[in-house]
Amino acid sequence: MSAALAGVDEHRMVWIGHVADFLVDETEQIDLEGAIRSGKTTVALRKVLRSCLTHPGIHWLICRYSDGDTSSKLRPVFEHLAYQMGVPVEWHHDEQLYKLPNESWVYAFGLKAQTLAERYAKFRGLTLASIYNDQTEELPFDIYQELIGRLSQQGHPQQIVLTPNPMEEDSWIADEFPEDNHIRHRTYYRVSIYDNAHNLDAATVERLERVYPPGHVKHKPMLLGIRGPNVTGRPVYGPLNPHMPETAAF
Repeated sequence: MSAALAGVDEHRMVWIGHVADFLVDETEQIDLEGAIRSGKTTVALRKVLRSCLTHPGIHWLICRYSDGDTSSKLRPVFEHLAYQMGVPVEWHHDEQLYKLPNESWVYAFGLKAQTLAERYAKFRGLTLASIYNDQTEELPFDIYQELIGRLSQQGHPQQIVLTPNPMEEDSWIADEFPEDNHIRHRTYYRVSIYDNAHNLDAATVERLERVYPPGHVKHKPMLLGIRGPNVTGRPVYGPLNPHMPETAAF
């Protein structure tokens, strides 16, 4: 392991519990579902960089469903982490990828196509070892299945990593990644805001606890990372929490 990588673990951020387990998990397909501010995107990109340093020449794809979100929300975090770790990354616009000094490549683009005929065209033809998709609740199931078929680069560990927000229990993600982890080659992790609280300002946690207190319909998914419906709208029979009349809803 490089000195820069070790320095990040010790001095930049601390990973504990399920988050630490996820960071070193080599399972082929991993679903890290997390609450708001649980650090799931950051630790997943940290996992990507760790892999690139550990396996010179590996090819990754990092993506969200849209190009805009990939460019504005995923790439800046990746670049910031690389800077913190002292890992030089060089962006090649025409190829839509980062190149590292050790010949590792990290493609970065959205998966959504302009037309149905081009639905898989953006990533077909790529030879990848591993893929990271953020906000996977946006991703259609058929595209996920196609992505698994891209894991084909020889000589490197092959893995797909997903970081959705907590999903409904009848979603395709819940079907593919059951909570009891009984399906071979797949692992489901649930992380709460408290798994990352040591990396957050105390005021952030306190504020979110006020906004989504116990009994609020969004307390479980937003703070605890527990699967269930993502409720929106106004309450039909009145607020569930009398202290939060505008936010409690069914």
